[in-house]
Amino acid sequence: AWKFYLIAAGASIQMADGMQETLLTFLAQCASGSLSLNASQGAMIVAIIFLGEFFGAVLTGPLSDAFGRKKITISTGFILTIFGLLAAASNGYYFFLGTRFMVGVAGGLYPVNFDLYAELLGSHRAIGLSITTACFPLGAVLCTGAAWLWMDSFGWRFITTILSLPSALGLIAMIYAVEE
Repeated sequence: AWKFYLIAAGASIQMADGMQETLLTFLAQCASGSLSLNASQGAMIVAIIFLGEFFGAVLTGPLSDAFGRKKITISTGFILTIFGLLAAASNGYYFFLGTRFMVGVAGGLYPVNFDLYAELLGSHRAIGLSITTACFPLGAVLCTGAAWLWMDSFGWRFITTILSLPSALGLIAMIYAVEE
């Protein structure tokens, strides 16, 4: 049963990461209007998440060595969820940038999650990692579909909120997965 939780955690967090990165294509334009941003500020919304991913990637190894991979995996889900939701509530440019930066940090932390899954899934590694990996583009497709269905009616804050929830599922599933 714990392997199911591990695959569910990986799939949910990977899907959430795909959603958050694809969301950039919509946020740069939609949030720019409601936050009264100029063109360079709108471009920074896209750049900041990748800067966050850089920092997350650099921190992955040392943090995993210090705290363990499971804790970093749980942190990834927590950061994606909390800062995704906070982005939806942002009313100012710098706070919004900060939330998107932290979403990027979580995306940069993801490689350690993949290592943890690969090690713990044992004989189920191939199917588990295939499912997990396939969820990133699935998240991108679901983000695009959600934006197509709801952006005009409900706006970017609603979409940002909805697309932050899959990482919460991954966080809950990871808590119930085995200890390292």
